[in-house]
Amino acid sequence: MDKDLKNSVNGFIAVNIQAISTDTTTAGTAIDLGDIAEEYGYESLTFVLLTGVRSAGTATILVEDSDDDSTYIAVSNDFLIGTEGTLNAANSFSIVGYNGKKRYVKASIVSATSANLTAGVLAILGDKTSQPV
Repeated sequence: MDKDLKNSVNGFIAVNIQAISTDTTTAGTAIDLGDIAEEYGYESLTFVLLTGVRSAGTATILVEDSDDDSTYIAVSNDFLIGTEGTLNAANSFSIVGYNGKKRYVKASIVSATSANLTAGVLAILGDKTSQPV
């Protein structure tokens, strides 16, 4: 392969990988897109919902955004690339991109009928304005 993806993207944990045993919404950490664009030069964001162990239940990624980092509202499908997929199998993943205009964004895991479900969300930053030579 001639292309290098590793030096073009960055990632971090948006929702810690954890065991979920109740029907709940597990909120992630807010991401300041303004800071990421200005300081690090990334211009796109994608979330990856991952499941590990699962004996029952589903996990769905929920993407919310905010102008002020205090009031978060579910992102309209018009600003998502792909859909907020529901996972109902162990060791699976779902990917959704964010194309909104708000400064702050976060992902959460919405679980239903859960028993012995392990899940987390990875945030991937891409489209860096300056690339290594």
